[in-house]
Amino acid sequence: MGQISKFTLDGIKIGSYKFEIDMRSVMYNPADKKLYVYTYGQKLYKIMDLVQGIYSEVFHFSERSEQTAPAISPNGKLIYFMEYGEVYVYTLKNKKLKATLSGLNTTDNAAEGGTAIAVDKKYLYSWNASQQTAYIYDLKGKYQKSVKLNQGDYGFSLSYANGLLWVSTDGNYEEGTWYGYVVE
Repeated sequence: MGQISKFTLDGIKIGSYKFEIDMRSVMYNPADKKLYVYTYGQKLYKIMDLVQGIYSEVFHFSERSEQTAPAISPNGKLIYFMEYGEVYVYTLKNKKLKATLSGLNTTDNAAEGGTAIAVDKKYLYSWNASQQTAYIYDLKGKYQKSVKLNQGDYGFSLSYANGLLWVSTDGNYEEGTWYGYVVE
């Protein structure tokens, strides 16, 4: 049902691992050096062993959208959920709602980015995939700027890693293509 592929930094595929869960987001947590996945069933899982396919449920976020593609903060302490311009910030330790931010630019369609969010040490990122536009906010939700992207149209794919904002094209249940942008 789901698959996580592993690549070198040069983009060479070195592994592919199947999981029987319907993933919406795959996130790396630097605090424990583990991958986490959020599923259509509103559950957050920790990947205990990628090769063996072992994972364990961390939390069930029944109050969040089934389509949400959340992001874990760079310090591994928070998880951010975007739902059509509203951002819900929870502590990853105990699932307590820490903050709610309103009025972020996005779209009202999940497949176009309305439920995707990315985060780095200083900024939150939302986007509208159909307009290929990323919106940048400080961590308190104050608008900073927007950036036009020239590639990528898969709304769920928004992420931040290695100093780049990433989006992809839809692979239609196969591997898509990822594009990294310097946005600061």
